[in-house]
Amino acid sequence: IKRNPQYPYAYQFRGMIRYGLGAYEKALEDFTEAVRLAPDLEESRTMRSRTMDRLRERSIVAQEAPDLPQLDYARDCHDWAAHYY
Repeated sequence: IKRNPQYPYAYQFRGMIRYGLGAYEKALEDFTEAVRLAPDLEESRTMRSRTMDRLRERSIVAQEAPDLPQLDYARDCHDWAAHYY
């Protein structure tokens, strides 16, 4: 992205990584940028929709059960990786 900020696949790839880590807000930003740069990128459009669904699910759980702890997937994955590697 630093070398070529107009390359949509870089945003798509980073979005996939962020999605896998549970960083849905950041993933949504990346997929949105990929679609802006290349509206025909079907994978980015699909993942953008999936990410919005995940964010809606998270919002619903937070509203219906506010006393449940909210998970930080990115932190948890980092902690796990640091422990094993």
